Amino acid sequence: MTVKGIGIYCADVAASVAFYQHYLGARVAGQAGDVTTLELDGGGVIELIQLSAGDAEASIPDCDDGRDGFWHIGVRVKDVAPLSDELHAAGVGFFIEPVFNPVAKVWCAFFYDPDGTVIELVGGEQEYSQVFDAAAAERRKAVPLGDAALFEHVAFTTGDWPTCRARWEAAGYSVIGTLDLSEGDERGMLLYYLTDDKGLIVEVFTYTVATNPPLSPEARRGFAGILADPDTQAHLRLSAAGQLADGRTRYLDDAGLAVIDAG
Repeated sequence: MTVKGIGIYCADVAASVAFYQHYLGARVAGQAGDVTTLELDGGGVIELIQLSAGDAEASIPDCDDGRDGFWHIGVRVKDVAPLSDELHAAGVGFFIEPVFNPVAKVWCAFFYDPDGTVIELVGGEQEYSQVFDAAAAERRKAVPLGDAALFEHVAFTTGDWPTCRARWEAAGYSVIGTLDLSEGDERGMLLYYLTDDKGLIVEVFTYTVATNPPLSPEARRGFAGILADPDTQAHLRLSAAGQLADGRTRYLDDAGLAVIDAG
């Protein structure tokens, strides 16, 4: 299984296309029905899925990094400050303002796209608290940065890391390393980074306290699902949770993480 990107339910696909083109250097790679596909540097894909008129009026879900399920996508940039300043000037909302992470040794910021999907900017070469795969860690650092943002990872939260790890390892992923942020977070935050050396990095947030329940599967606006290879269901033990307009099935794992067949 390889993670290729995410799908996003959009109130206005044209506005979202313009947003991703302007701020992240995205390129339109295709359009089929209500789905517009964007490509970003790094090979990551974002599918923008136009909502019906009624669903487009749905409110944007509150952001909660301690809730099971999808959390954000991460993009690497040469310098966080210029893009953050431009986003601020345009009135784009931030979940976390630009800040230096002394453990990871990077600058980061978290902002919202037009439908509330959280995007993390990462500036610099991340350090790990503990490295399990030194070669994979070096490959991650060595990816060259251009002028456009590099789509690097997809992040989600789980309250059951042992089960999560077993399933993702069965899907061909291994742990690169960890980032221990528990000293600055009373919830005991510990991050794991997974890779299959083919697609995007998977960043998993865990806590020593109980996580919050995932969003309702009926939620609209924002994140629709991780885009992954068709064999995802067998590895992650997913259950069907409806279909997209193009006929593809949307799946959920038992912690509320949605997955869509990337084709």
